[in-house]
Amino acid sequence: KGYRMVQMLNPINHSLTEEQARQYLTEPYYLDGDVYANPGQYGRGGWSIYTGAAGWYYRCILETLLGFRFSGNSIRITPRTPKGWENWSVEMVYRNTALKIHFRRTGQNAVYVNGQKCDEIICDGGEKSVEVFCE
Repeated sequence: KGYRMVQMLNPINHSLTEEQARQYLTEPYYLDGDVYANPGQYGRGGWSIYTGAAGWYYRCILETLLGFRFSGNSIRITPRTPKGWENWSVEMVYRNTALKIHFRRTGQNAVYVNGQKCDEIICDGGEKSVEVFCE
């Protein structure tokens, strides 16, 4: 359900055809704060540059869908991705630590950092390879 919402909000999905683009009328690379439902402007985007919607969209994907929970210098990952997602990867820097995170659906729940099983990723500098296994 969450992934369907993310897809609904994705601005490019409002401009897949010329007709949709003419209706939406805003740039397909901005996440609008509004999509109008009133007659005469139905489906038109608004507040494309002036909104924090893109930041909230990013947080929704990272924290809810991908399941990242940040606390101080640690991260816990509990993915809630669609069943069809067998693998995905994220590369990011958090607290001066370069992370390469690889997710695999295996039927078990476990996180490994540099080959060692752990409950959380401690970001204390350097580079870390993280494997996340999920049901």
